[in-house]
Amino acid sequence: DRQVAIKTLSSLGPSQVDRFRVEGKLLSKLNHPRVVAVYDAGEDNGVPYLICEYVEGESLRALLKRGIPPLEKAMAVLDGILEGLAVAHAQNILHRDMKPDNIFLTTDGQVKIGDFGLAKLSAESEQEHLTRAGAVMGTPAYMSPEQSQAKPVDHRTDLYAVGMMAYEMLVGHTAFRGETALQIMLKHIEEDPVPPSELREGIPARLEAVVLTALA
Repeated sequence: DRQVAIKTLSSLGPSQVDRFRVEGKLLSKLNHPRVVAVYDAGEDNGVPYLICEYVEGESLRALLKRGIPPLEKAMAVLDGILEGLAVAHAQNILHRDMKPDNIFLTTDGQVKIGDFGLAKLSAESEQEHLTRAGAVMGTPAYMSPEQSQAKPVDHRTDLYAVGMMAYEMLVGHTAFRGETALQIMLKHIEEDPVPPSELREGIPARLEAVVLTALA
């Protein structure tokens, strides 16, 4: 007797089904106001599904499409993201696809992290995790250099992505842009970001230092 969101798969490749099941297993361990709750998981006529908390509001992506948010708003969103990630990381769970599309802002001002579709237990063995050797998983604009090169990652890859989202909230775009995914990934690996203060006035030096440290 409550409104929920039901997530299903449009494609039923074996690896996708397995990853979908992992998402439900991981999210069931996370019970925190900053993480979208999963109530149930199962299959119906061969179609796997998750029954999730319905979040009334919008994504961070939708907010950014309207322009650069006020500094106070950006800081509040950033605090909420880091609070939710801290809970996941405390349970050795990595998200691996942190981006504005997966951050939800409720109508009453709460921040929630959703879509752990690429998540993995950071302590699991190479034989157990679902990313095959050499595969690159994630969204190029927010991927750490290690993730772009399909190297082993830890909690710092999520923090890198949060740093990139913070950069975007400060100046209106991510630090590295290109015409192709490969161009963007190479910039993550080979280039340093332009300091946000060179693109927008009024950014506190301490905040800029935190963002650039996350992207180092």
